[in-house]
Amino acid sequence: MPRYPHTRLFINPSHTVVLSGPHVQALDTQNGRILHSSASFSREDQVALIHSGPIRCSGTTRDGRYLATTGDDKRLKIWDLESLTLLSTRELLKKPTSIEFSRDTDILVADKFGDVFRWTPPETAGGTLPTHETPPHGELILGHASLLTGFLLTPDEKFIITADRDEHIRVSWYPKGYVIESYCLGHKKYVSAIHIPLASPAKLISGGGDVELKVWDWMTGRLQQNITVFPAVEPFIKVKRRISACLELEGSEVQGIEGSQTTCDIVFVVHKISSFLASGENHIVFSVVGATAIFDFIMAETHNQPDIKHYDFGKPVIDFTVCGEGIIWVLLDADFSEESDASNEHPRKLVQIVQWSIDKFVDAGSSMLLDSLNTICSLPATAEDLQTLDLYSDLVTLPKSIDREQ
Repeated sequence: MPRYPHTRLFINPSHTVVLSGPHVQALDTQNGRILHSSASFSREDQVALIHSGPIRCSGTTRDGRYLATTGDDKRLKIWDLESLTLLSTRELLKKPTSIEFSRDTDILVADKFGDVFRWTPPETAGGTLPTHETPPHGELILGHASLLTGFLLTPDEKFIITADRDEHIRVSWYPKGYVIESYCLGHKKYVSAIHIPLASPAKLISGGGDVELKVWDWMTGRLQQNITVFPAVEPFIKVKRRISACLELEGSEVQGIEGSQTTCDIVFVVHKISSFLASGENHIVFSVVGATAIFDFIMAETHNQPDIKHYDFGKPVIDFTVCGEGIIWVLLDADFSEESDASNEHPRKLVQIVQWSIDKFVDAGSSMLLDSLNTICSLPATAEDLQTLDLYSDLVTLPKSIDREQ
């Protein structure tokens, strides 16, 4: 039976939240017991949930109390995870691309129009806030002239760093986003992932469609290093963009045209960059859209090309979560198969855990939480549901043409 893959995982000491299609499930982190699940909602509530479409963007507060989600209906939903109660629903002007909570639980949303808006949460420890605290469509913090692919707040939350489809990275004051501190310019293609390493808060690492990751001094905008990663990643890219060999159309427009000759094109999109410390070394870990492995290198003070290690799961990596020193929870498109792949005879794991050990990633074994994520948290889906997920849409929406990317 078809099933939803898990698309996001938030792990806290007391509870864990997993997102699958339109559904939200909260589990006890220690024993893996399901505490709350939207799959158990009333029929009426489930119909409304499915009508919203798959969860496209999400974020949680630092304490894990609140969850913000958005779907295809462009509605920002705020959930209380202690009871999985929907606290509020607000309509967004444009489709969102990223959600983050600030330290004081303000909600920041970037959208495809290039803007970042801020909302005050509907409830705080002090009680309910007046409705006039936030404009109906949020407070505009800043705007780009191109689709925003992501953003982050610096550790002190005095700056907000934004990235867009037009190769730009901007460092602005927060919350006074109209004051620009610097630009990090040098990408030749879209920027799809940015990260400030835990052990190097003055540095920014960015990646996207270029063959390298870039290391910046984000305060000054100075490029410090290019780290070539594409040759190490290419062998593991199994999901490719289908393009017409005869029509000058966007890839997404030609996939359904009968009789047109199509070719498979490798498109390089860095999905996520994160970091962890292990044995005193600053590790950078990243994933790539459609690749079956996660990748790691040690960030050193020298500017030499680092050795890029990998761990291959055999199935495309959807997302990953760093938890502790070198422990990575990896979400997989477990039911993906190529024409020559006969490995789907038995169900594959939706989630796997690896851990850094000396000089490589190794399987971290099992746990009650992991077992639950791979069994009782697996939710049935139809073929239409899975098509609506569109897990690899970045392969057609981020490139500006159907020219070969590499």
